[in-house]
Amino acid sequence: MNGIVPRRLGATPLLSLLLVPIIAGWWGESWYRTRPYEIREVLVVSQADFAARIGDGRTLEARDDGAAQQTGVQIGAGEALRAELPSLSVARVAIQADNDGEFEISLSEDGVAYEPVWVAPMLPHATGMRTRTSPPLVAGPPARFAMVAPRPGDRIGAVSRITVDAVTLRVSPLAVFTVGFWAMWIVLRTWNARGNSRAAASVLRFWHRHDHWVAALAATMILFEFDSPIAVRAAAVALLGGVGSLLRYGWRRGPAKVCLALLSLTLTAFAANEVASRIFAARLHRAYDSTVDHRMLPDGAEINSDGIRFAGEHDGLDDADFNILFLGDSFTLGVGAGYTGIYPYAFERYLADLGCKVRSVNFGWISSSPLLSLRLLEDIGARYKPDLILYSLDLTDFHDDLRYAAALRDSGEAYSLPTNRLWTHIAGATSLGRPVHLLEETVRASLRQRMDRDTARRSLTSSPKSRFFVVEQPLALSKPYIESGVVKNLAEMHRFAIDELNADFALVLFPRAFQYSRDESPDNWERHEYEAVGAYSLEPFRYFEEAAAKLGYPVISLLDAFRNATEFPLFKTDDPHWNEAGNEVAARGLADELIRRSLLPGCE
Repeated sequence: MNGIVPRRLGATPLLSLLLVPIIAGWWGESWYRTRPYEIREVLVVSQADFAARIGDGRTLEARDDGAAQQTGVQIGAGEALRAELPSLSVARVAIQADNDGEFEISLSEDGVAYEPVWVAPMLPHATGMRTRTSPPLVAGPPARFAMVAPRPGDRIGAVSRITVDAVTLRVSPLAVFTVGFWAMWIVLRTWNARGNSRAAASVLRFWHRHDHWVAALAATMILFEFDSPIAVRAAAVALLGGVGSLLRYGWRRGPAKVCLALLSLTLTAFAANEVASRIFAARLHRAYDSTVDHRMLPDGAEINSDGIRFAGEHDGLDDADFNILFLGDSFTLGVGAGYTGIYPYAFERYLADLGCKVRSVNFGWISSSPLLSLRLLEDIGARYKPDLILYSLDLTDFHDDLRYAAALRDSGEAYSLPTNRLWTHIAGATSLGRPVHLLEETVRASLRQRMDRDTARRSLTSSPKSRFFVVEQPLALSKPYIESGVVKNLAEMHRFAIDELNADFALVLFPRAFQYSRDESPDNWERHEYEAVGAYSLEPFRYFEEAAAKLGYPVISLLDAFRNATEFPLFKTDDPHWNEAGNEVAARGLADELIRRSLLPGCE
């Protein structure tokens, strides 16, 4: 019986054997895996006879949302598209099709009996080819065939893309992991008890001696997804293993007390996480819709029924007024600033003091971008009778536009922020009690993290990793990304303003603090993401200065207005956004420049 581990309770690795099932049961969905599958080849068939093939096979080619209906595969009256799948259990469906009607998606195991799983709805205030994504579907038996038909069945439709999220594992891998963990211990104990396996004795001895580290490693595997940073997982192992070492040390001095404390600590931690997560999720879904656009929801106060920060409704604006729509991100929204002090309404007040009456309407919201602002403008812009549309471009817009475009291609309109992942629990827990705008920034940062991970894995078009890539490298390297994202969407916004809204359009460029000053906002939470007054800090301004002549719309830079301002500071100390003085400088600088360019009639 050489090397046999003694049969005693102390030789049982209780910590890992108990901790693994508990964590697996609590966070079991963390290993739920799906993979995207894109349907490329389709047949046009008769809805009355699925076997009746109409014409040759066609290839679906994804288009930018808004493309003409003719770019898709046409479905005639009484026809449908049929595609063969590699036996998928479908969890979600996305379709890019014309927005003139609804489309019914059905699945089948045998190609004969089709079961409808989802109807892709029409999107309000949208035209052309549009992407719609289903809510999560119950993963049923593996499907071998998919069919798409317009509703009602006698209308003509067009489809350019169909994707499904396919369930890759029918059995929860966490259940397998937990059962396997226990099975391995039972087998090792059995071999050891028979005394015919020194290897089993060695493994059991090591497991018992280092039980807390085994538990830490197993718990980390469960809590974190496989694509989480290695440094984060290593830190988690170190933290959990360290706690386990302390418990192991205390065990010898009072096992019962340690067990009770550990149980209390575990239950408290789970309860706190659950409460924090629910509060976090409730706050998120009260403030924003669950789509890529993440538009604000009405709050009965400053956010009106259209989800914009405007203390009024569109029917309160008159055609006789000179109405200006301000589009942009959190700087335009006015994060952390009172209503009258934010940039668009400070602009309105400044002009009123000069005897010039305009009406400002704030279309900005956190983590918006030219692409998302264009989509909002297309949906509700006409209601506000605009005479002038201003887009205020932020540095992060260059990265955001690429990422949002990829997310829309890959995920369609619906993109809910998951609230059952560990990092979301942590984000919610660490945000509670902080100012409201920081909670909202944390929400957006979480959404960005999820989108970045998904689009990096799934998108056909990659984007630079850094949010501030345009100020980290020579302009020549950034130019292709600038023109394929921001510039393309601004051009479409300009076209829409002129052709559809009969309004003028102008681009406003404002600087971040670090682009011109080392003293402004020294402790803000983004300070580690860029180099203050670096070699390439002003490359975005250089791009638009060189390109201004061919853009077709005015480009207004506020760089000198901030550089030459006598007030200091203009930004918050621990936050990258403007303080009250910064909002005033932006408002004055923009108003003076618009007057100089004769873009404000009656304001000479």
